[in-house]
Amino acid sequence: MLIEEVIERLNEGQKLEELAEQLGMSPTQLKLKLTNAAVEYDEKSFEWVYRGIVKEKSLTRDITKTIKRLKEDKPYIKVKENRRDYGDENRDKYLTLFRDYLEIHQDSLTEKKTFFLTENLYYTIKELSKEKSMKINVLVNLLLKMGLDHYGIGIKQNSEGD
Repeated sequence: MLIEEVIERLNEGQKLEELAEQLGMSPTQLKLKLTNAAVEYDEKSFEWVYRGIVKEKSLTRDITKTIKRLKEDKPYIKVKENRRDYGDENRDKYLTLFRDYLEIHQDSLTEKKTFFLTENLYYTIKELSKEKSMKINVLVNLLLKMGLDHYGIGIKQNSEGD
């Protein structure tokens, strides 16, 4: 499947995860290939768009093959900077996050609950969990606890003391 077809399907409403599965790759791999082709999701128009200058050359490549950055597209590709190398302040934040993560007793997370997240928030949490090798349910639990603490909301105990 060509990159231009992938963009078309995504803009028609097909989910990135679903399309990635059909193509035999992970959503992260598909997103990386699109990024390498100077394609990104535009938050304002809510569409996937090509940002480069050689549309014909870039978008007619097979997405199932290796997608290398074209020299003409490089100025238009936003490379996600590695936060670990982004200064002491962020390193300290991630160290604190990791220490707090380790303090959560994973066996206490027994209740399965369903709630909805925006797609961007979900991908952010999912990528953070992969990047930091943390279980996503433990990470979500920690982030919710930290959010409640931030707003000064105490965590209620149920009648069974959980």
